Amino acid sequence: MTFFKIIWRLTICFFFAISIALGSECRPHGFIDDFTPKDPHIIYKNEKKCLFIKIQRTIRKLIDSDVTDLLPQGLKVDDLNDYHLIANFYHKSEFYIALIPKKVSYVTWQSARHDNSNPADKSHSQLRFGFDESNPILLISQKDKSRDIIKLTDFVSSYEAVPIYNGPKLGPIVSLANPLKPKSAPFGYTLRFISTETDKLANIKKKKGIIDRLIYLSSQRKSLDGNSLLKNIIDSAEDLESMEQNHYNLVRRNCTNSIFEAIDETLGTQTSQRNLIVRLTSVSPDLISFNLSQRGLESTLITNESHPYLFPSKENKGCGEKLNNLITSK
Repeated sequence: MTFFKIIWRLTICFFFAISIALGSECRPHGFIDDFTPKDPHIIYKNEKKCLFIKIQRTIRKLIDSDVTDLLPQGLKVDDLNDYHLIANFYHKSEFYIALIPKKVSYVTWQSARHDNSNPADKSHSQLRFGFDESNPILLISQKDKSRDIIKLTDFVSSYEAVPIYNGPKLGPIVSLANPLKPKSAPFGYTLRFISTETDKLANIKKKKGIIDRLIYLSSQRKSLDGNSLLKNIIDSAEDLESMEQNHYNLVRRNCTNSIFEAIDETLGTQTSQRNLIVRLTSVSPDLISFNLSQRGLESTLITNESHPYLFPSKENKGCGEKLNNLITSK
């Protein structure tokens, strides 16, 4: 075989391998079902990078026909107008189709941080939405749709960074990358809905401290429509389904300012219209009270001791009239 033939064959093999690599589909880890993200990846430094997807699935909006055959006993198709229909709701290590009531009872802002660690490295923001016991969230297993329906009264909404395979861990320097180039960080971006019970157990395992701040949906200064806020957050998931176009960035797009963008939209404005100080500080989970106040919203720190009706237990079930009075006015 001549030297030129060897070079020619090696060249063909090289380009064939490149074409396979570029065209290969990224596969998520864990259980595969009808709502598993397909080919989850981002383009980083002009290369396709597969995202490490196991539990960090973005929620997916469904239509009535997706759940018509799965309705629990006593619920009619016409009743679906009263629910948001969502897939990839995460509860106790499994994914569920969730029927989430459109009537929100209360909203708390949760700040989480690892103990004894760098706040810039380990802080996180998320919202907790609560519902009345008489109108709970209904969960249908995506793994086995014949299982009994699970009922919940609250859940956590969380915007999160998603790592790439063999990529760096999330940290203040690597996640910042170039703030002027929102796609310069090696992380995808996702919106998760997680049962509060599941999230609480995960945070205990990670030794995180959780701070709950109740947002007054109605006060003397300004009201916040909790139902519209939930809808706006759910709608934002549609923009995140194409993960290739969505990168996490510590300044441009993170767990905190994404929430404020949804709040601002609910209040009828845009974050970009806020003054410079508010825009810059909206990235920090440590300045929540200040930024809520700048938007005319009032809030208060809550604990299991001060507001036990926000933390249902076997001894203390239900929200009751006291909670209703608390969340509707200050």
